[in-house]
Amino acid sequence: CHDPAGPQMMARAHPRLAMRPLLPADVPLLAEIFRASIGELTVDDYSEAQREAWAAAADDEAAFGARLAKQLTLLGTIDGSPVGFASLDGNER
Repeated sequence: CHDPAGPQMMARAHPRLAMRPLLPADVPLLAEIFRASIGELTVDDYSEAQREAWAAAADDEAAFGARLAKQLTLLGTIDGSPVGFASLDGNER
């Protein structure tokens, strides 16, 4: 039996995961991801003032983007849309 909805359901059940390098147009979204991750993932370990100071590093998007561009920065994507990123500064940080 062939279900015409099957391929569509498979696409949703198995999203395309990929990684790609940082592009300049990604910076505003990465700044949002950065701030959201600090706000959501660090509540148990840092005070509100510490989290706000850390998140403020993305307020100047030009400087934030320049810092990421100097590092090896890779974006994780689902179906082509960025959902996270990682950056490597040198080989230690």
